[in-house]
Amino acid sequence: MAAKTWFTSDTHFHHARVIEYCRRPWRTVDEMNEGLISNWNAVVAPEDTVYFLGDFAFANAKRADALRQQLNGRVRFLRGNHDSRAAQLLFAFENSLLPGDTYTEGDVHCTLVHEPHRSVDAAVRHPIVLHGHVHELWAHNRIGDRLYLNVGVDVRNYRPVSLAELLASVLP
Repeated sequence: MAAKTWFTSDTHFHHARVIEYCRRPWRTVDEMNEGLISNWNAVVAPEDTVYFLGDFAFANAKRADALRQQLNGRVRFLRGNHDSRAAQLLFAFENSLLPGDTYTEGDVHCTLVHEPHRSVDAAVRHPIVLHGHVHELWAHNRIGDRLYLNVGVDVRNYRPVSLAELLASVLP
């Protein structure tokens, strides 16, 4: 079976307040962590690649590493505004991303960022922008000639999604 590619962001592992802020379907942070891990591993195989577009965990390096060890796939990590330097270093060995990096699948080219409102500059080189940060505010948005697709768990059934799924959600 061929390896697949997935996208996600804003898991906010160990962040109890995000349950309330985003009306997540769990009562406790432990339930949320377990649910997010289960959902992730239900779609991501060990040989798959996951582009994680920021805000992994409210945790020190040891706790973040313990979480990472439970998740399938090879993670390419883009630091979000709530990710500590320790979390960024944890993922540095698995191909860290920079804001504005490109992902290409077939003839579709996407710019990868965490915060969409900071991406309306020269770093955005493609008509499709994959991002996180906005949680449940929108699943997709058009700004000028660009299509912004939110890969965050709060609008993607609390699991990583494929580019085909993202595009099918907005294209006829």
